[in-house]
Amino acid sequence: MTEVREFLTNQLNGSCKSIPPNAVFRHDHQYGLFASKSYEEGDIIFEESPLVILSPSLTTSSLESSEKIKRQFLKSSFASSNKEAKKTKATGKDDEEKVHSTQSSLLRDLIIPSATKSQLAYEAQIHKLRGMLLAAASYAVLDQNRKSEDGNAILTTETKQKIFELYHPPVSNSGGDDGDLDDETKNAIKLAQLAVQTCNELSDPQSNLRALVDRNNNADADDSNSIKHELLRLLLVYSCNAFEGGRIYHKLSRVNHSCNPNSVVSAGGDGSSGNDSSKSQDISVLRAACRIEVGEEITISYLGKYLYAGFPIRQKNLTVNKHFNCQCDRCINATEAEDDKKPRGDLASRIPCPICHPRTGRFLDEDVMFDDDADSDDPHAFKVCYAVPQNGMTAEERNLYCPSCKGTTFASPDGSIRKKKQGMSIKYMRGV
Repeated sequence: MTEVREFLTNQLNGSCKSIPPNAVFRHDHQYGLFASKSYEEGDIIFEESPLVILSPSLTTSSLESSEKIKRQFLKSSFASSNKEAKKTKATGKDDEEKVHSTQSSLLRDLIIPSATKSQLAYEAQIHKLRGMLLAAASYAVLDQNRKSEDGNAILTTETKQKIFELYHPPVSNSGGDDGDLDDETKNAIKLAQLAVQTCNELSDPQSNLRALVDRNNNADADDSNSIKHELLRLLLVYSCNAFEGGRIYHKLSRVNHSCNPNSVVSAGGDGSSGNDSSKSQDISVLRAACRIEVGEEITISYLGKYLYAGFPIRQKNLTVNKHFNCQCDRCINATEAEDDKKPRGDLASRIPCPICHPRTGRFLDEDVMFDDDADSDDPHAFKVCYAVPQNGMTAEERNLYCPSCKGTTFASPDGSIRKKKQGMSIKYMRGV
C-alpha cells in the first residue's frame, strides 16, 4: 500500500503532506510516493499498466500501423525509406520482419535539420529530440484512431487528464518571465519548444501531427474542449516521466529517483498483487529492493546501466535526459564521518585502495579480487581496504580516500594518479 504526498518545498527531502486519493494533482507541484505499510526485499509494492505508450516499436503491432506513424512526416524526413523498401522487397522478408525493420529504422533514420542540430550541445539531446518527435507522432496517431482494436477508447478525456496531471514545467512561463525557473527546467522547456518547431517543419501538411501542432499553437485558453499548448505539454510530460519504450503511468511515473533506490521496476506480473492491471498484457511491477519502513519514500533509479557510474556521469545523464540535479544522499555526500572526520563519500563506487593494494599494471592481486573476508569475525582473515571516491565535477575534485591507511589518491587532469599518505613525505607521481 502506498500514498502520494506533496513536497512543500522544491527539495524532495523536505517536509511534505498527504494527498487524498481522489485529489486533483497540480502538474507544476512536486509529489512523491510513500509506503503506508512496511515491505521486505522482493515484495511486490504494486503492478500497473501504462496510461499510454508513446513509442513506435511498442504502439504498433502491424506494418500498417508502423506506416501510419511514418506518414505523419514528410517522406523526405527519413534517410532510408526508399532504400529500406527496395531492400525488403529484394530479400523477400515476411511481414513480421518488415515490421521489425520499419520500427527499428524510425528512430535511427529520422533526419533532424542541421539548423536544429546546431542548437543542441550533446548527441544525447539529438537522440532525445528524435524520441520526442516520434512520441508526438505516436500520440497523434492514437488521438486520430480514438479507439483500439477491441473498440475501447485509447485517449479518453479521463486518460488525457491523468497524463497532463503528471509533473512537467509550467508552460505559462515558457514564453515570458522564467526568472524563477532553474537552468534544467529552462532547458527542458527549450527542448520541448524545439521539438514542436521541428514537428511543424517535418510533419506532412495533411497529417494529424500537423493538426496537433496547429492546435498547440492556436488553442483558445477559454475553450473547454481544447488543451492549451497540448503538444508542448505532452512533450514535457514525456521528457520528464516516460519509462523505457515511451510508457507513461498514472502512479509509477510519480516515483522519484534516487542513486540509492529502495525499489526496482520489472516487466510482467502474475496478478498476485490483486490489481486489475495484472490482467493487461503490458504490466510493470514495482518491487522492494530492500526493507522499506512505513512512511519511507519509495524511490527508483532513472539511470539504468549508469546507476553505479561516478558522480559526474550520473549528474550529466540526469540533467540531459531528465532535467534535474540529483540531491540524494549518495550525490550530496553523506555527512556521517569516519573516526578521522572524513565524510563517507560515494560508498557504492568504492574500489580497493591503490595505496594499500598497489596494482601490477592494470591488475589487482588475486587475493584482493577474490578473497575479501570483510564479514568474517576472524581477526586473521584477509580483508580488503576500500578507498571511497568523493563527489566532484572536475578531476581535481574527485579523489579516493581510504579510512584504513588515511591515504588520499588524486586524479590529475592529464589522467595520471598521484598518491599521498598523510603524515609522510613520500609522494608517488607518474613521471616524477
